[in-house]
Amino acid sequence: MNVSMAFDPFAGRNAGKAAQTIREIKTEDDHLVERVVNLYKNLELDMHDTRLPLLNPLQINLVLSKCIALGLEEHAEASDLAALISRLIQKSYDAGNTNFVLDTYDTQIPDVGHFKARSKRRMSITVHGNVGTSFGYQSKYVDVSISGSAANGFGQESYKSSYQAKRTELFCGSQSDSCMYSVLKGFGEYFAHATTNSEFTFHSKMTGRDMLWMPKSEIHNCTFRCVGGKTYDELEFWLNAWNGMTRYGNKLELIK
Repeated sequence: MNVSMAFDPFAGRNAGKAAQTIREIKTEDDHLVERVVNLYKNLELDMHDTRLPLLNPLQINLVLSKCIALGLEEHAEASDLAALISRLIQKSYDAGNTNFVLDTYDTQIPDVGHFKARSKRRMSITVHGNVGTSFGYQSKYVDVSISGSAANGFGQESYKSSYQAKRTELFCGSQSDSCMYSVLKGFGEYFAHATTNSEFTFHSKMTGRDMLWMPKSEIHNCTFRCVGGKTYDELEFWLNAWNGMTRYGNKLELIK
């Protein structure tokens, strides 16, 4: 039985770095924010529309907050708003910004993701609230921290990224490579499906009613960290029963 210190996927990520200065964009009473909200509200905005302006991280969060306040997360399709926010973030990152904060409250906007950052200039996304399905999916070199819960597919199909949430549902971290996942109250079922070279950390003990189920798929060179008790026993059972823990280079460790 291996014992390790508690896993923090963000420890030292920005150590020694100066605080980022947000790229300044001149606005007049946030006219760019209102412009984007109105384009979306009137169904005039194609995701490839050249009219989509460059916004800084604060303005992107304002767009999201205004859309949520107007009930626009249910306007057309919520995935349209997700595509809009995803593209605004990527465009802002490409212009030099790296730190983004989103206030999602209790909404469940799906499919915010497909972020492409670089190894020497990682993207950071902090979310106050909950997120819908597939948040942060198909992303590279992104660090995501969610204060609330994440729905199905949190951080799936990603590469060298880290994800932290209070709780997740199905398929957390599936089909990913070289990623880190840290969840306070459990991963739900099918987590780590067909994933390689990644780390999963459970920060709380499972109770009698909690269930843990892992897929019958090849999980290679992954490390699973947890507190003791039922959580450890369940992980040990599933890793050995279906995934051949040592056969595929997987490890199970206790945290303290």
